[in-house]
Amino acid sequence: MTIEFVTSYGYLGILLLVVAINLIPFASPSNLVLAGAIVYFTSMNPAVIAALVAVGATLGKLVHFCLASLLGKHISPTGRLGKYGRVVGRWGTLGAFVAAATPIPDDPVVIPLGLMRFDTARFLVAYFFGKLAITFVGAYGVKVVEVELETLLGNEASIAGSVILSILAVTILIKADPSKIKRGISRLRARLHF
Repeated sequence: MTIEFVTSYGYLGILLLVVAINLIPFASPSNLVLAGAIVYFTSMNPAVIAALVAVGATLGKLVHFCLASLLGKHISPTGRLGKYGRVVGRWGTLGAFVAAATPIPDDPVVIPLGLMRFDTARFLVAYFFGKLAITFVGAYGVKVVEVELETLLGNEASIAGSVILSILAVTILIKADPSKIKRGISRLRARLHF
């Protein structure tokens, strides 16, 4: 049904679908996977799909940001909240970019930024470019895998292979623990004396 909606309404359908999906707090799927799936199941331009998914995701999370900002007007920035506000002021732009450009959940970053009434323009720019980076990886990653598998295995096997690789990539992204990755990199750097 989703692919039928996209193919019926074209690029506008993609934008509306992505906005609707990203309006669901704490439950929206990875936009990397979303961009890749749309590219795989349609014959639309991957660059336009990546851009539309980035715009749709940004618009959806802007709603969350603005609602949290409205709520933030009624919260006094004292104690822990005041300390968090100072950290947000320093690292908010980077936090918005990283949340958008990685598979970590966005809402635990977007909502506090809104509560702290972080600058909306800085949030939009950082979040959009983070989403654009990850959606381009998803859109063109699927194209590269699809072409390589078709060359190696033929059309039918490439479909099965793409599905398997997509499931594997999503599983790895979901299971990846950023703190363990950081510790592993630190240990490697210590061994290599960097």
